[in-house]
Amino acid sequence: MPATVTPMPGAEGAALYDHEKLRAWRVASGLSLTAASAAVGMSYPWLANLESGRARNPTVEVLTRLAVLYGHAPAELLPGAA
Repeated sequence: MPATVTPMPGAEGAALYDHEKLRAWRVASGLSLTAASAAVGMSYPWLANLESGRARNPTVEVLTRLAVLYGHAPAELLPGAA
């Protein structure tokens, strides 16, 4: 079972990944939501929710697959990462 990222106590509602960066990477890569979601084996709606910030608990595995697809290090998706 994949590990899930959970917020620290007192961080309810805090973003655990930079969803705006995730979307920017996809757009820069020239991939549509449909193509990107198919490439990493996830549904179109789930990726749309990740990019909009509505998905609050993506797994490390999912974020890693997307970062690698877009040519980035997964750690770059952490809030405050350059």
